[in-house]
Amino acid sequence: MVDGHIHIERGRYTLEWIGRFADEGLEHGLDEIWLLEHCYRFREFVPMYDSVCAYSGYVNQWFHRQAGVLGLDDYLRLIHDVRENAFPIKIITVSDAHCPEDVGWKIPELNRLIAEA
Repeated sequence: MVDGHIHIERGRYTLEWIGRFADEGLEHGLDEIWLLEHCYRFREFVPMYDSVCAYSGYVNQWFHRQAGVLGLDDYLRLIHDVRENAFPIKIITVSDAHCPEDVGWKIPELNRLIAEA
């Protein structure tokens, strides 16, 4: 069984944090988990959300509290570390495609970086 949508945003980018997801997955009989992160959380993507922020003051305030809190390099380093370590469950790392249309062109590039990490 697979859980294909696990956000890792509530913890630090460490192997210990990822190990907690692996352990929980095993406890629930999973064979595979997919770890991902919303792209708006990366500083490198923040400028691409200007049209979203212009939608309303509420959206703009929420976005600027939540967005740009991570560096893409940190995520890519974590992915590399996950792939270099043995876990008792298969772990897939992908980007989350919950991006506005004008950011969508960046998703293939992000997925390429993740694949190469």
